[in-house]
Amino acid sequence: MPERLRFCFELDAVEDVRPWGEPGQQRLHWFGLTSGRYWLETAAGEALTYTIEAQQLWELPSAHVDYQVARWLEDIQECLPAILEPVPVDIADIVSDSEWLSRAANWREAETEEQEMYARWDLYDDAARWWHDREISTAYLRHGPRFWCWRIEDDIHLRWKVENNREGDVPVFLVPRSYCRINATEFQTAACNFCEEVLSAMQRRVEQIRQEGWRRTDCNVDVSELVREQQQREIFFSGLRNQCCATDWDRVRLHLNLLRQKMGEGGAS
Repeated sequence: MPERLRFCFELDAVEDVRPWGEPGQQRLHWFGLTSGRYWLETAAGEALTYTIEAQQLWELPSAHVDYQVARWLEDIQECLPAILEPVPVDIADIVSDSEWLSRAANWREAETEEQEMYARWDLYDDAARWWHDREISTAYLRHGPRFWCWRIEDDIHLRWKVENNREGDVPVFLVPRSYCRINATEFQTAACNFCEEVLSAMQRRVEQIRQEGWRRTDCNVDVSELVREQQQREIFFSGLRNQCCATDWDRVRLHLNLLRQKMGEGGAS
């Protein structure tokens, strides 16, 4: 049965946002002003939520990832058109298998002559690029998980995994790996609602700064640039719903079969 999904966030108060740059030249911008926390609620557990032990070890102010929310926003927007594109079942069954992907990556990276090495990388890319287009990495976080979202018929399959969920003896994330399935329309709604909520919150923030002026004395802000970037991001999001992917799955299948033959597995029919 498809499950629920909610992209969650909260922003820091403007006066609490840390400025960027060297002392005496510090500044803030749209991206920096999205400083806050974000996490992902699913029926399979919360992703991007720390254990109590990790919170204590790192003296974290919250159980949730503390970073610029704009980074999560951009990653979701970038991947959403690909995520919503249905993937043929035969292709998804092969490439979504993490053990198969590891074998394919090992084959790609095996020591060989330079010309052969490039040929292997090209073949792997042709066969599996679609998969990586549906991946969101949080490698900018310590022990950050990787997320994969792919659609089969009317459902989105969501999987996340932390490669190393320990800082010494301390477990880092509360749910380091899991899997769930969500109706594609519900996934799109949840993702778009998140984007709208972030942009609305930032619109209120930018408008307040525009009307009242920048009151902090420890850093500078280009108010006109804030207004311009807010408008650009709203325009980009308004066109996102009309974006779609049109992957040549016959071509992918051809290269996937060839890759499997090169790996000694034999191609799919």
